[in-house]
Formats: sequence, structure tokens, C-alpha cells
Amino acid sequence: MADNIDEKFQGLNMDLLISGPLKAAADAQIMLSQPTADFVNEVSMIDNGDGNIKASTVDFSSDRGQIDERQQIKETVLDIPILAIVKVPKLGIEEVDITFEREVKASEGDEAKKNVDFSRGSTLKINK
Repeated sequence: MADNIDEKFQGLNMDLLISGPLKAAADAQIMLSQPTADFVNEVSMIDNGDGNIKASTVDFSSDRGQIDERQQIKETVLDIPILAIVKVPKLGIEEVDITFEREVKASEGDEAKKNVDFSRGSTLKINK
């Protein structure tokens, strides 16, 4: 009887049925990562046209009450990368939950005419 049920699933590619949604999730993750990469390149990188790309920065200055050796107020200047002060958009898949069930309902003819229900299920859950 079990052989007969397995025969009913013979035409189904079980690897494809299970791996298909995983591949789709991986492809979606790549598509969602592209806007983040574009944002970083557009907002925080400067191309001078000479082949050298450098990080875009902002200067902050403060006198903070420090006095130099000539008794002058000393100014402190900080060169801060833009990425340190702006929020980078991040789109991504945090969890993938794939539930797959297969069920065969078959009737076999004999004197008692039995009905047979058979089901198999599997669940795959990936957490980041």
C-alpha cells in the first residue's frame, strides 16, 4: 500500500517544490539589498572623475574651551563621514517560513471498498 502512495508522488519534483520558495526568498533578498547599496553610493561616495572614489564627509568644529600654548581658544575640527550621521535604509528578509504538505486520497476496490487517506508534511523555517 505504501508503495502505491509513493507512486502517486513520482511525477512531482519534491526538491523543486521545497527549494523553489527558498530560491525565491534569496532572489528577493538580493533585490531588496540593491536600494541600500545605491543609497550608500549616491549619498556617501564622491567620484572626482579621476578614478578615485572617496567617502563624503562633513566638517564639525568646536572650541570646547580648550586653550593652546599661546593662551588662545583652540578650535577642534572633526571630519565625520556622512554614513555616520544619516540613517541608511535597510530592506531585508528577516524570516522565511515554508510549510509544505502533500496528501493523497485514494480508493481501492476490494470486497470491503476501503478509503485511504495519507498525508505527509514538512516544515522548514529559517531565522536570521
